[in-house]
Amino acid sequence: TVFNNVALPLQILGLSKAEIVKRVDSALERVALSDKTDLYPGDLSTGQQQRVGIA
Repeated sequence: TVFNNVALPLQILGLSKAEIVKRVDSALERVALSDKTDLYPGDLSTGQQQRVGIA
C-alpha cells in the first residue's frame, strides 16, 4: 500500500511504530495524499505515484 511504501525506509532505520505512523502521515499530507494510504500504487494515477516516491 501507499503507507507501506513510504514507511519501509523508516522501518529499516528501526524507528518505533508510533514514530513511523507520525512521519508517514506528515509526509503524505505534504504531498496531498493523506486520503490514499490504503490504496496500492497501481490504483493511483502516474502523478500520484510520483508523489508517493517523493514522500
